Amino acid sequence: MKYAESSRHRRAIAYDQRVRVYNKRGSVCLKARLSADLKPGVVVIAEGSWVKDFPEGDPYSLTHELVSPTSENYAFFDTLVEIEAADG
Repeated sequence: MKYAESSRHRRAIAYDQRVRVYNKRGSVCLKARLSADLKPGVVVIAEGSWVKDFPEGDPYSLTHELVSPTSENYAFFDTLVEIEAADG
């Protein structure tokens, strides 16, 4: 999971720290990678992994199943989530 480096102090998240990414739909635990290229508050979870590759949770559970009328596909790029340290 990439996270905006400028936001790390607000949430006390360090590089390579295990974090829980969650919302009311689901959650997944991932390692945090800080990036100076992202705007504050932005989280990026790369697509293309299989659910079996995530031992704690499912990144696809964070999204919705609403199909876009213009693309006839799901919009995975616009999902509101929270993050917190998963350690401890």
